[in-house]
Amino acid sequence: MPSNVRAGLAGAAVLLAVAVIAWATGLLGESAEDQVNAVADDFHGQLSADRLDAAMSHLDPTVAPVEVRGPSLMGGPGFTRVYGNGALPDLRRDAMRALAPVMGETFTELRRSVEMADDDEAASVALELLSTSRGTVRVELGVVRDGERWLVRKVAVSR
Repeated sequence: MPSNVRAGLAGAAVLLAVAVIAWATGLLGESAEDQVNAVADDFHGQLSADRLDAAMSHLDPTVAPVEVRGPSLMGGPGFTRVYGNGALPDLRRDAMRALAPVMGETFTELRRSVEMADDDEAASVALELLSTSRGTVRVELGVVRDGERWLVRKVAVSR
């Protein structure tokens, strides 16, 4: 075998080995920002129990308390609640009650901004959503990394 063919094969083998190592260590996988965007994707679309469950899968009050802020339905001041360890059933129940009037509606994403912390361990997401009956709604998410997953620690909804 000619030496230039051997050198080409050796170079290809080295490139293949580097690619396999990079893939195995996650260097070519999703970036932290891609992972945060995947979380944000579960917070818009057609509102249903399944969509709510998808969003709730990113909340774990046993690991990190979850702060929920929302507008008043009667025009007064809004509300803030913090759900801690053991409160996931309460959080789901409260979310189902609050969202019952808009179940079945579709919230279309108009704008999204994602700001990553310098260490890629936390992020802030701002979504501007449009509903045909409610107009525009702003949803802000505060997320933190927990190992290989991202947890939502803050959900703020405003009009």
